[in-house]
Amino acid sequence: MAMPQKSRWSVSVPEVDIPTYLFGSPTAPLGDALAFADAEDPEALRMTWTELRLWSQRLAAGLQAAGLREGDRVVILSGNDVLFPVISIGVIMASGIYQSANPHCNARELAYQLSLTTPRFMLVSEVTLACALDAATMVGMGWERVFVFNDAPLIKDGGGDDNSKTGVKHWKHLLAPKETDFVMSLDPNLRTKELAANNSRWLCTIPLYHGLALCYFCTISIARRVPSYIMRHYEIDRMLENIQKFRITELHLVPPIIVAMTKHSVLKSGKYDISSVTKTFSCAAPLGPEPTFQYESLWPKGHMNVKQGLASTESCCNTIGWDPTLTAVAGSVGEPMPNCEIKLMDDEENEVAPGQSGEIWFRGPNIMKGYWQNNKATGEAITPDGWLRTGDVARQDENGWYYVEMIKVKGVQVWPAELEALLLDHPAVNDAAVLGVRKDDDEYPRAYVVVAPGASVSVDDIAQFVHNKVSTIKRLTGGVVFTDNIPKAPSGKILRRVIRDAIAKNSKL
Repeated sequence: MAMPQKSRWSVSVPEVDIPTYLFGSPTAPLGDALAFADAEDPEALRMTWTELRLWSQRLAAGLQAAGLREGDRVVILSGNDVLFPVISIGVIMASGIYQSANPHCNARELAYQLSLTTPRFMLVSEVTLACALDAATMVGMGWERVFVFNDAPLIKDGGGDDNSKTGVKHWKHLLAPKETDFVMSLDPNLRTKELAANNSRWLCTIPLYHGLALCYFCTISIARRVPSYIMRHYEIDRMLENIQKFRITELHLVPPIIVAMTKHSVLKSGKYDISSVTKTFSCAAPLGPEPTFQYESLWPKGHMNVKQGLASTESCCNTIGWDPTLTAVAGSVGEPMPNCEIKLMDDEENEVAPGQSGEIWFRGPNIMKGYWQNNKATGEAITPDGWLRTGDVARQDENGWYYVEMIKVKGVQVWPAELEALLLDHPAVNDAAVLGVRKDDDEYPRAYVVVAPGASVSVDDIAQFVHNKVSTIKRLTGGVVFTDNIPKAPSGKILRRVIRDAIAKNSKL
């Protein structure tokens, strides 16, 4: 029988709060090197490490003066902004619970989140103000508790157990240090080297309200003293211009961006110089070998090696990943991260045989406490002995590397996330999940689609929409099924295991 696989590493996590971990003492010298800059206006909208701490302290003082008490929630509703790190750290410094919301949500969706978490304050941008006020009215939250910030008044006027919009509770001291300490344990002089070389630069292309970006750009980059350029929103040509302009060295991307880069004809023409990039990390969804090789081929052979991982909000965005000193195997997400253990389980909750696919169960000190005020969902996600049911299906090869299961059509791997992203581009599609269904001893992609209210569309319309945009192997030959909802964890992750069970039983989702 297979046994749980424990990580090769045990990393000591400092038992300190996040501000102390990031900055040391409140008055320790930090210097005037660049910490963050707005990619569109880097000269006017920028801050040093000293300013980052100072402005965070000012925000914390302002929140406490306004009545924030220990454990109170503060919601931020904003697109990407250079002040995002200030807000997340400032809330934590004030002993509040930082909580982000999707800036693209409507007032009713935001009101639902507010009703669950009952925040003391909302910090919103001018763009999201109207939505915030409407939502506040719906839940009886006074407008005097909604503060508008921009790039000047917030600075002058002048945690978190919760992460992202999901109401996931995390241990306060675990959010930042885990991955940083892992990398630094392999090279204890990493921060000193990066500061001395003065050549590490990151570019934020992903939404800062998402837990993944929170970990990378509001904690890890700060701990390592790596300057970051914040894009207000992703657009491929603007991203490539920024890579060239700022000589970006490390990218943290999601698979749709990687795929878009491989298909971008202008990039292949040599218009943009991306030679400064030496590292790429892919997260949030599986990335198959084919797009990995295509992406790596944008650089000279041997220059680029994509390292992808598997993570979730429930695990502080840290579950399976690659040893930074090894060359990653394309298509694999790596091995258990430090202090963690993994096992693969079948539908009867038995461990699968070596080489077989099963649901990933994960246990480690970075697992969430639970879903905010939702004991039922917490009990369904976490076993009594501390295992987190991730909902992801994977297999482990003979070398110990994990591969998140994809659809295999005629021996060719098809990436569900690519098709799901494409389906969401259809104006009549509210939500979608793509899985493989077996027939005639082969596997075929099937789309489960939630149609937008009031939309008039047929399954044939959806199939044809995809048919015209992908190669033959990726077409929805397994069919299109309309459904009322896509099974998801409270964090928003698609529960593919639940959908597979429904397929096997020929029942509705």
